[in-house]
Amino acid sequence: MRKKLINQYGFKEKIIYYGSLIVLGVAVIMLFFFIYWTSSSTTVLKINNNPIPVEKKNIESGDIQIVDINYCKSESIRGNVVWGLESSRSIIVLPPYQDTNIAGCYTKLRAPIILPFVTHTDMYRFYWDVTYQINPIKTSTIQFTSKKFTIIEKDPN
Repeated sequence: MRKKLINQYGFKEKIIYYGSLIVLGVAVIMLFFFIYWTSSSTTVLKINNNPIPVEKKNIESGDIQIVDINYCKSESIRGNVVWGLESSRSIIVLPPYQDTNIAGCYTKLRAPIILPFVTHTDMYRFYWDVTYQINPIKTSTIQFTSKKFTIIEKDPN
């Protein structure tokens, strides 16, 4: 039947016929990718000790605070990290960075963080918002915080 159909029509009709088959094939492939991307997992990062413990409950402004992070990362993709300090009176945004760690579990990862100088004593906690571009149509944002601690205004003397 196909051979009879092709022999029956001219060159213009043959181009339309084969063009239609190509367009249909591309549409099926795009549908396959769309279904695959929408069904992919969004769990890239799992924090096992949220809120994250801090070493010192009371610390002076400008000192180093140590956080103990325990997490598992399921995929080796980059993530954009927005983080900072928040209190009841203010939010201090710290410089963003990229999460470039490979997939795996990390336990007892001690990370030193230099605290900014603050002008008032208050209870603070670190916050992190990590956004991963999983595929062209899906992103995942993981939010987590540290335990609260007090930053004491540094004595100018």
